[in-house]
Amino acid sequence: MEKIKVKCFANFCSDTQIHRNMLTAWDIPTGQHKNLEFTHNNDFTHAVIFNWNKPDLRGIPPENVVGFAQEPKPLTRFSGEFLDWAVEHVGTYFVDNNAQLPGNFVEGHLFIAPKLCWKTKDAPFPKTCKMSLIASEKRFLEGHDFRHRLIEAILQTDLPVDIYGRTTNEYHDPLGRVKGPFTTTEPWDGYDYTISIENTRNRHYYSEKFTTCLEYRTFPIYYGAEKIQEWYGDDCCVPLVNTSVDEALDCIMDVLNHPRKVQDEHKNKLYEEYYFPEFLRKHCESPSNRL
Repeated sequence: MEKIKVKCFANFCSDTQIHRNMLTAWDIPTGQHKNLEFTHNNDFTHAVIFNWNKPDLRGIPPENVVGFAQEPKPLTRFSGEFLDWAVEHVGTYFVDNNAQLPGNFVEGHLFIAPKLCWKTKDAPFPKTCKMSLIASEKRFLEGHDFRHRLIEAILQTDLPVDIYGRTTNEYHDPLGRVKGPFTTTEPWDGYDYTISIENTRNRHYYSEKFTTCLEYRTFPIYYGAEKIQEWYGDDCCVPLVNTSVDEALDCIMDVLNHPRKVQDEHKNKLYEEYYFPEFLRKHCESPSNRL
């Protein structure tokens, strides 16, 4: 097979750092996956653009360049200058929502780098607690506001939902459910369920707020990507389709009364079907390849 040498570029960190991120996030310490090699040198044959960077591609043809938005539609900031550049230099650019974007911008999987613990891929995670919810102090996006309104409603009940995050100094609970900031994986690895709320409602975009649930086999009540069940299956989560607190409370009660579990088929997609180096290798060999 022909050697594929890929260099990654991002607008949020240096070329060297995004190279390191790729090797760590996707568990390829040598940078080599089959006939694909990640490089941070200028000997690349293919390029990956994360967000709206415009690097010097050194004559690499557009069919050898692929882009991935790392933000949902409401937070993407494509300038006219970048769009013109991408039309000329990028073969396919994957986005959450391609409304009013050029033809080479297509909706699809965005491969947000997961925070996977590869050493514990097959490890069991004993469950001793029922349900968790994480919130920061932020309140300026719909998901931020939804989390806080839901916390306030939960704390008026006796539902077994523990609250984590820096925002918890705002809340007091005689039942001890306000747990405070966490250091590693406390809100997931000991819990049967978690309420996972993205910052915005999107079409395809989902973040580690969803994938961490699968990794630790913590079944999610999920608000975010409309298409999440198309990616992971109808029973991968209980979806919240709006920011209604009453409907969310109903979902919480339903899950507590009708137990669910993260299945192997859901978790394995993280390590197999949605394993970025393999998708990228196939895409480089056949640029029409899409999930």
